[in-house]
Amino acid sequence: MRAQLSRPGHHGAVSVDETRPDDLTEVPTGGVDDSPGLTLDQLEQASGVPGRTIRFYRQTGLIDSPRRSGRQAFYSEDQVARLRLIAALRARGLGLDAVSKILADPTGEHRSFTRLLQIRDELLEPWIDDHSAVMSESEVLSVLGTSQPAVIDELVRYGVLDLVDDETHRIEVPSVATLDLTGQLMAAGASPEVVQSAWALMQSRIADLADELVAVFASHEHYGFPEASTDGEVAAAIARLRPIAMRAVQVAFAHEIERAIEELYVDQDQDPSPGIIDLDDPTIG
Repeated sequence: MRAQLSRPGHHGAVSVDETRPDDLTEVPTGGVDDSPGLTLDQLEQASGVPGRTIRFYRQTGLIDSPRRSGRQAFYSEDQVARLRLIAALRARGLGLDAVSKILADPTGEHRSFTRLLQIRDELLEPWIDDHSAVMSESEVLSVLGTSQPAVIDELVRYGVLDLVDDETHRIEVPSVATLDLTGQLMAAGASPEVVQSAWALMQSRIADLADELVAVFASHEHYGFPEASTDGEVAAAIARLRPIAMRAVQVAFAHEIERAIEELYVDQDQDPSPGIIDLDDPTIG
């Protein structure tokens, strides 16, 4: 489920519902009838755009001014679809100047931006199911699979958790997936200190790798998928890439861990270090 977003533009923040690219098409609202139109309250309800934002769009020329009938103002019903389109574009971070260009040339700019946003949305899709959360002490311990409250203090010290309120013991969890992995590593016998050191090292190195990999794909036409002739095909190709990329990282990591461990024991044979067990020692076992 997509959450309500407040995306800032250069003219201020506008609350909108985030939508998918196929929601960016202005849909007909039906045939013309004898109704005078929609009041501001009715337009707000039909479009989901707050009344103060509608007034601002009217002042900047993004939507038509209402028609006056006596002391009452009525908006035409086609402004509903227009407001929904503006909201969808604003939800993706477009400024009002860009939105104005799309509205001024719906068959050109509109279609072009729609295709680009389709790729952008696909690129920004999460690669794993993860989220932050605020939990109670008992909820954190449940995820970790332990009943020892002292563990929480250790994880707060190492930055895995953040204590929000000392009295209520509400705890901020930046990544629930990371907390779950931490619990699994601790269940395997690893200390919180080792867990955090290993995680920090992985994040640092993988961040550099991710930047370089994205740059490689972004530097090629169609993001490195030459057979993708349309933006929709590029977006589909990127979606197919995700599970392959995750598997590739797993395989590459496994190979490099194997190499590093093998080199560790080769070095040990040449210059044994205290505390490292020689698995080839015939006296062991």
